[in-house]
Amino acid sequence: MNLAGTRSIKFRIVALTALIIAPLLIVFTLVTLSLADANRSAIKLQQQNTARDLSLAVDRHFLELKGALMGISIALGSRNFSTTALDQQLSKKAKFAKIVGIWSFSSTGTSIAQLFDASPPIENHTLTSEFVGRVFAGQTAVSGVAGKGLDDATVVIAVPVFNESNTVEFGLAAEVSAALFTNAFEEAGIAKGWVAAVVDENGNFVARSLRATELVGSVARPELAAVARGAATEGTFENVTLEGLSVFNAFLRSPLTHWTSVMGVTNSELATPLKRALVYTFLGGLAAVGLSIMAATIMSARIALPIANLSRYAAALADGRKVEPEKYQITEIENVRASLHQAMEKSARLAALVTSSGDAIVGVDRKGKVDAWNKGAEKLFGYDSTEIIGRPKSILVPAELRPEFDDQRVQILAGAIVRAESVRLDLQGRRIDVEFVDAPITNSFGTIIGYSTAMRDISERTAARDHRQLLLRELAHRTKNQLAIIQSIAQQTRRNSTTLNGFITAFNGRIQGLAASHDILAKQQWQAIPLHDLVKSQISVLVSDSDKSISMSGPDIALIAGHAEALGLALHELTTNSLKYGALSVERGRVAISWRIAEQTRPTQLVFEWLESGGPKIRKPPTQLGFGTRVLNTIVALSLGGVAKTEYRPEGVYWHANWELKI
Repeated sequence: MNLAGTRSIKFRIVALTALIIAPLLIVFTLVTLSLADANRSAIKLQQQNTARDLSLAVDRHFLELKGALMGISIALGSRNFSTTALDQQLSKKAKFAKIVGIWSFSSTGTSIAQLFDASPPIENHTLTSEFVGRVFAGQTAVSGVAGKGLDDATVVIAVPVFNESNTVEFGLAAEVSAALFTNAFEEAGIAKGWVAAVVDENGNFVARSLRATELVGSVARPELAAVARGAATEGTFENVTLEGLSVFNAFLRSPLTHWTSVMGVTNSELATPLKRALVYTFLGGLAAVGLSIMAATIMSARIALPIANLSRYAAALADGRKVEPEKYQITEIENVRASLHQAMEKSARLAALVTSSGDAIVGVDRKGKVDAWNKGAEKLFGYDSTEIIGRPKSILVPAELRPEFDDQRVQILAGAIVRAESVRLDLQGRRIDVEFVDAPITNSFGTIIGYSTAMRDISERTAARDHRQLLLRELAHRTKNQLAIIQSIAQQTRRNSTTLNGFITAFNGRIQGLAASHDILAKQQWQAIPLHDLVKSQISVLVSDSDKSISMSGPDIALIAGHAEALGLALHELTTNSLKYGALSVERGRVAISWRIAEQTRPTQLVFEWLESGGPKIRKPPTQLGFGTRVLNTIVALSLGGVAKTEYRPEGVYWHANWELKI
């Protein structure tokens, strides 16, 4: 057992070392390869810059020749020159610029006059119609290379000669030795081992850094010739040179001569940084792995026995067995042993608290799955621990609250403590109002491994709070409405009263009717009011012996508070008018009050009727409508959201109203 344990510790430490060293080796390899790639990129950048410098050097030689020809063409065009002086100037420039010959030509390409001849003359070129046409269009023309070998190959540069009327009179051409452009390689600063060349539009060498003596004027390899004739003005390509070198090329085409300058670097030179990087990586990695494994083996041998003793001590402590004396005493292990004692005592106390708590206490791992479930949680949600442990805690959350739940989980796993109220679902899907506290759980290394939730049922408290808020809102709303009604009653009563006493009597009566409605609403806590109770309370305010003269009939229906107030106001007006002028003003008079649900109406309509009989005969309807009539036909109808109408029949007043029944 001891040997197996020792091997296991060594294996783990060596594996850990390998896991640690592996990313470092990967990083080292990536850095080395990045450096190699950077070196390759630097070489390619230098290659591109050198190709540009080569093209510029060739352009400088071309511009010098063009400038010399332009000076001669201006002198010829103005006719202001000395033949002897011109010959001396041409001879001097021709020697310096390697000019083989200078001559003038007509628009057909025919030679007009030979201004300068080299000795011996070289005749490689025949001017094409395109070449001649470009000159007579007022432009500079450059031919391709002709002839073979550095001593024989030449190019022709031609410029227009303008007369005094600024038209092209003839062309001036100079045949130049291709050897002039070999200096461009030195001016561009070609690195050792590189290959460079300049080719014309036909793919022939104008200049070459290797074997120029024999290859200038000959056709380049197909890859290079294709680049020279192609549409791209710069870029890269690979090929094998005439010397058999595998090279990577950067090219650039001159906008002046349309010649292509090519700079080639051998692929072996480009591969050198990568090969060097691979060698360094292999040797460095091999050394690092070897040293790390050696150190891990030595260290694992030194700590194997103390760790084994600590493991046996922890197992004995967890089982409650007597701990045997350790063979080796290590300060850190003694500290761990003391911490184990404290942790187990604390864990036992916490376990007792969780078990005995009446609140629901739930443990959740980092993946959101339940891993602890106390008796309080079983009682609150109805799940047995075997039914819920291992399942996601989100099954307790209503669907519409899942986004909020997910956001809170992110906060907790980030280290926050969340206190809030929400709704959860029990086993039967019943919604439960809860308050909860979510707190992260960390391991001994401070890493959050999950979180705990303590939940308490607050359904009764939530219901009471919601009811209080509803009552407060209802009170505020009703107070505003009552003040508006009282104000309207006062204004309308004043308009229809001729004396102060009459106003006071009418106003007090209406306020009493309103108060009667309020009394019954208050008894019902401003909830729905039975219609029968509302009618009886309003009638009894004014009629002491209502059972004999007034009859009521209708189904058991409850009205909402707003409709009850409006109908109460109408009943007060009807009763007051009947006592003054109608059926209740005489002993034999009768009033029938009835209500019913209208058949086949959507939404449901309630029909309310007041019918008087046995009172004074009504000869004709009143011509002027007072405030009471406006209350009955307009104000009440608006408050009910329906229709109300008063009819003055001979046998008595008939008032009826219908509106949507709201429950």
